[in-house]
Amino acid sequence: MKYILAILLPLSLWGMNGLYQIGYGAQGKGMGGVAVALPQDSLVVAINPAGLSCLCKRVDIGLDWLKEEANTHLGKHIHSNQNFVFPELGLAAPLPCHLTGGLAFFRKGVLATDYGTPTPFGTSNPSFLVDQYYFTPSLAWAINSCHSVGVALNISYNRLEAHGLENLMNFSVHPSDVTNRGVDAEWGFGVTIGWLGNFMDFLTLGVSYETKNWVEKFARYRGLAPKGGNFSTPSTFWLGAACFLSDCFVLSTDFGYHLWNTVPAYGNTSNTNQPDGAASGPGLGWRNQFVFKLGAAFDFLPCWTARVGYNFGQQVVPTRELLNNTLLAPVVIHHITAGLSYAWQCHQFTLAYIHGFENKVSRSPVSTEGETDQVSLSWGKVF
Repeated sequence: MKYILAILLPLSLWGMNGLYQIGYGAQGKGMGGVAVALPQDSLVVAINPAGLSCLCKRVDIGLDWLKEEANTHLGKHIHSNQNFVFPELGLAAPLPCHLTGGLAFFRKGVLATDYGTPTPFGTSNPSFLVDQYYFTPSLAWAINSCHSVGVALNISYNRLEAHGLENLMNFSVHPSDVTNRGVDAEWGFGVTIGWLGNFMDFLTLGVSYETKNWVEKFARYRGLAPKGGNFSTPSTFWLGAACFLSDCFVLSTDFGYHLWNTVPAYGNTSNTNQPDGAASGPGLGWRNQFVFKLGAAFDFLPCWTARVGYNFGQQVVPTRELLNNTLLAPVVIHHITAGLSYAWQCHQFTLAYIHGFENKVSRSPVSTEGETDQVSLSWGKVF
């Protein structure tokens, strides 16, 4: 059945850039998620590991709360109100030979829902979970005082669980591996490489490329996605710039491009005429995604920094695939952000807020809308 994968996937993508968060690290989140050319904490390795060369020895610990509210209409009204809490950890340490090492742990993306009542797709309550965490050891080399390069190994831990889809089992090439198989956990890996350069003392440019994260197939759910349960995540290109307009004011922007259609689970169209789980089976039909970030930071007092930002993530679901993405479509595309940091001796405390504006997408007989709110707290210490 061509709708099996989309029906499973939940509303928790609504406040992100496709699958991913809009940024990593509270300071970057307060500026729309910018990081490619503006390293502010050790979580910069999530986007551009070359930024480590600009950091002193430091540690960063963060905690995020994300709320996503959505409404879908397809014959009947379905309401979802999801809450997530997750940590972020980072470490940067200068090494000999102009090298800087780093470690980071963060939640790359999450899909989770629990509808609480049976649907026509099964006899039990439907629920779904896809969770992806990254552990990222990294290394940067300062070529000279103006240029640096970096590389990060993206080790991912991925979990998948699905319930309540008993009526869809017969539409899969592996009907016994579609639903109610408990949690399946698999590891994955990928690489990010980056460059950072300083020009004329007030302009910084950055470029990075993240490869596809190759995730082992979820054997318990091999009837769920193309290629026998393959939920790998796609490669991404980033380009960024930061302009230091004064000693206390900086403006930064990032441009990103996610290659969703290179991964069959996301990119395959729903009209493949193949059973679910087959090598060329149906996917979500997502298109590639352009992301734009813009942020500003202002040191308005000796110990205080204010931040504001904007984030735009292009709609990944074509209108023709909206029915196939009924319970998933990431309709929130515009975000505004704000942040505040206080520095005390060698400590830095940061608060960031992200709001994803309510947006509605419809094509008969489907109508879906949603909005999000996120709060990020972090503590950093420079040694």
